[in-house]
Amino acid sequence: MKFINTLALCLPAVSAFPQALPPAGKGIQIRDEDRLRQLQESHAQTLQLLNTGVIEARGDDLSKRQGAVAAKAVRGLAGLFLVPLSKMENKIISGIADKTLDALGDDGQDIIWHNHGRCRTYFDTQGGGNCETRTYDRGSKDRTATHKDDNCSWIDPPNNDPPVVYYEGDQGIGTYSIQYTATKEHAWGGIPGTKTCEVQGLCNPQYVFYRDGYNIVLNTWESQGEISYCQYSAGENCRGLCSSGVKDQFASGGMRWGGDCAIPCADEAGLPDF
Repeated sequence: MKFINTLALCLPAVSAFPQALPPAGKGIQIRDEDRLRQLQESHAQTLQLLNTGVIEARGDDLSKRQGAVAAKAVRGLAGLFLVPLSKMENKIISGIADKTLDALGDDGQDIIWHNHGRCRTYFDTQGGGNCETRTYDRGSKDRTATHKDDNCSWIDPPNNDPPVVYYEGDQGIGTYSIQYTATKEHAWGGIPGTKTCEVQGLCNPQYVFYRDGYNIVLNTWESQGEISYCQYSAGENCRGLCSSGVKDQFASGGMRWGGDCAIPCADEAGLPDF
């Protein structure tokens, strides 16, 4: 089957996000109020779909495929979800999901979250803030974008939602957001299946990758892989896309917690042309 990259050509009533992006590799935090409003609406719709029960949030073998469709959502694998934002035919949704999962499969490197043939991300946080997010374009050994941001801090968790920070322009990644969903005492109830941290501070971010007409969601805490499974399967089935934990127990200013994940590249999930 042949794949094309533009959803807007095939779907009615799909409004693409504005395309005025910074130069490749010059990723920025999105602060424009109109653009933020668009993305916030898309993010809220995505979480609403996740919360209605049409997506069953649970981990699965990466070697399995989920082709079934429930309402407007297709469940992904091991914490990875594809959420259509408009009505699509079942075969189109399944085709997008299959292509995304194929792109995150094996290409000869055992540890998928360090595999240079994949787009990847690294995140860490310290003391309830002091967050850093890095992304790596496909084929890059070194980071291709870095963001340092204290807007990630979750103030007064019992009474407030954790903030969502939006980025665009990271080379090869596209527009995305990151939201830390938990502390040691609190797990946010706005996302199904969140879990508290084992250490003090923030943990367990959710990534949302914004596409034309659909979004891809990665719940990092539900997509924890195991190195032994990566090695045993020669990278074909790590049981997850991420590896998270304490990065530096003795860092100045307090322990740093973070993780690494394989993530979808911006060009890896287009519509199948049947």
